[in-house]
Amino acid sequence: MIQVDFFAAVQAGDTAAVARLLESDPTLLQAKNERGVSAVLLASYTGCKDIRDLLLSKGVRLEVHEAAAAGQLSRVKELVEANPAAAQSFSPDGFPVIALAAVVWSRSS
Repeated sequence: MIQVDFFAAVQAGDTAAVARLLESDPTLLQAKNERGVSAVLLASYTGCKDIRDLLLSKGVRLEVHEAAAAGQLSRVKELVEANPAAAQSFSPDGFPVIALAAVVWSRSS
């Protein structure tokens, strides 16, 4: 149930609740919802920069699609250099990495 509450708090943009839930269960940092989407990816999708930044500050380990969506281009580069096929991969919910990176750029301008 705590994982459901965690993702509901991320979706709602409730940074204080996300912080509280992470404090009580640090494993939530790497949790995925029922669609396989992580909290950092969900926060990036919904434009919750404070939550995205909180997760990043807590040391969330980013996969290539998460790094692209979060604007962590050095991590994207690291992962693609280690596995060039990652550049053509898709997020668990079906978005290509390049599209996720484009969303970051469109929201930041």
